[in-house]
Amino acid sequence: MCAEVCRLVSERRPQALRAPVVTMGMAPAPCPTGKTLEDLYYPNLHRLTDALARLATGRDDHGVPLPDDASQTDVYRRFRGPF
Repeated sequence: MCAEVCRLVSERRPQALRAPVVTMGMAPAPCPTGKTLEDLYYPNLHRLTDALARLATGRDDHGVPLPDDASQTDVYRRFRGPF
């Protein structure tokens, strides 16, 4: 949904944007099945927060405190899902 809104605004009213549209998402590769590779593939809270802070401030040295870059493996070990 958000990507479509961004596309429409970029095409029809680009002057309404203060900066170019930035797309964040998965890497352009098949989804891995190993936990170590998944940690590299899926965006985590650290990488997402860093990207949003860089986008909001327009600087790579944004100074926003970032959450720990913890492995998702620990999350999977504790997860007791519905299955």
